[in-house]
Amino acid sequence: MDALKSSRLSVADLFPVRSGVRPVEMGPMYVGWNILPRVGEACQAAGLAGRAVVGMDVNTQKAAGDAVVSCLQAAGYAVRSILIGPADGSRFLSNSNLSRWMLSQCDPLPDFFVSVGAGTLTDIVKYAAYLVEKPFAAVATAASVDAYTSNIAAMVDGEVKKSLPCRAPAMVLADMDVIAGAPPDLTLAGYGDTLAKFTSCGDWVMAHELWGEAYQREVAVATFQSARELLDRAEAVRAREPKAMELLMRGQLALGIAMWLADSSRPASGAEHLVSHCWDMLAVREHTLPAYHGYQVAVGTMQMARLYEIFDREHVWRDGVEPVREAFARLGRERQTALARLGADPAEVGKNWESEAALSHFRQSVSLVWPQLRDKIGEFLVPVYELEGAYRRAGCPVEAAAVGIDPATAERTFLDARYLRSRFTILDLFDAFRPLSSAVAEVVR
Repeated sequence: MDALKSSRLSVADLFPVRSGVRPVEMGPMYVGWNILPRVGEACQAAGLAGRAVVGMDVNTQKAAGDAVVSCLQAAGYAVRSILIGPADGSRFLSNSNLSRWMLSQCDPLPDFFVSVGAGTLTDIVKYAAYLVEKPFAAVATAASVDAYTSNIAAMVDGEVKKSLPCRAPAMVLADMDVIAGAPPDLTLAGYGDTLAKFTSCGDWVMAHELWGEAYQREVAVATFQSARELLDRAEAVRAREPKAMELLMRGQLALGIAMWLADSSRPASGAEHLVSHCWDMLAVREHTLPAYHGYQVAVGTMQMARLYEIFDREHVWRDGVEPVREAFARLGRERQTALARLGADPAEVGKNWESEAALSHFRQSVSLVWPQLRDKIGEFLVPVYELEGAYRRAGCPVEAAAVGIDPATAERTFLDARYLRSRFTILDLFDAFRPLSSAVAEVVR
C-alpha cells in the first residue's frame, strides 16, 4: 500500500464529531513513518502551486528542513528557505515581530509558506502567511503542540501574550521518524499540554453554565477522550514507543481541529494556560527564556486541579465566604494592580462585577446550581493524584520550581493570571467567594 495515501487523515478521522460552530475547511493531514520524502506530492495534493518560502531554524533545518527544500524542488517548486531565530540554535519565543521580519525577507511574496518546526516556528510562519493572505503548509518536527492545526498563533505581541488569528493549514505532514527523533523535552512537553485538556474543558463547561459562554458539548467530550486515551500511557510516551507517539501526534492535530470547531481556543486552553502565559511575559520582560510551553502548562494544570478540589472539598461556594462588600472592594484593587503589572488591555479583561449587588447575585446563582454543575464539570476532571501520577511517570514537572519559577513569583503569577484574559475560569469562580490568596499555599508548590 502507498505509504503517503495510507497515512492521509481527514478532519473526521481525527475528530469525529457531527456538530460545531463552523465547518473546518482544512487541507489533507498525513501522519506516518518515512513519509517526509513525499512532502512535494503532499503539497501538490493540497493544490499548492508556484513559489514557496520555507521557514525553519538551524535545528529543524537539520532535522527535516533541508530535506523538505530538496523534496519540494524535486517536485518542481521554486523554493527559498529562511532561517528564523539565533544562529547558535538556542531557543527563542514566538513573537509577532518575527512574523513581520520574515515577510520583510520575502521579495517578492511567495505563493505559499511552509513551516518546518514545532510550536514556535509554526506560529511565526502561519501568522506571517495570515498577514499577507497566503496559504501555508506545516511540516511537524515534534508532537509538542497543537499549533499545526489550531486557529490561533499564541505569540508575544507588544510584551503581552496573545492569541492571534490564523488560517487553516493547506496541508500538514508529520513524519513519525522525525517526530520520534525529536528532543525528549519536546515530546514530554506535548504530553504535559495534552493532559491540560481536563482542566480546560472543565473551565469551558463552567463558563458556559455560569457566564453564558458558547459551548459545544460534543467537541468538549471528544477533546476529553483524546486526552484520556493518553493518561495511562505516560511510560510509553516517555519511552517513545511507536503507538504512543502516533497517538500523541494525532491527539495534537485533533486538539487544533477542536478549536476550529468551537471557533475558540476554549477546548484546549483554560486557567492553566493563563499561568503559563504570565510566565512567558515575565521572561520577555526579564530578557530570559521560559521553560517549554507544555512543561509550564503541566504545572498550571496541577495548580488548577488542586484549586477545583479545594473549591469542592471545602464547600467554598457555601462556607467561609468573604463578605460581599469586602470582596467587591478587594477585587477592584487587585484587578487594577494586576493590570498594571501585566500590561494587559483593560478592554480585553472582563470577569469583574459592576456592583456589590451583581457579585451577590452571582454568588446566589452559583449556590443554587453548584451540586448539579459539579457533576457536569466532574465529567472532564480527573483526580489530582491520578493526574500528578501520570505527569510524574512521564517525566513532566508538577511544581513551579521545576520550571524555574521561584515561590514568590509562582504565587504572584497564580493571582495575576485571573486578569490576563476575559476568559472565565476556576480562578474567577473561587475569587468571587474567597480570596485566591487563601488557597495559594496549597495550590502553588
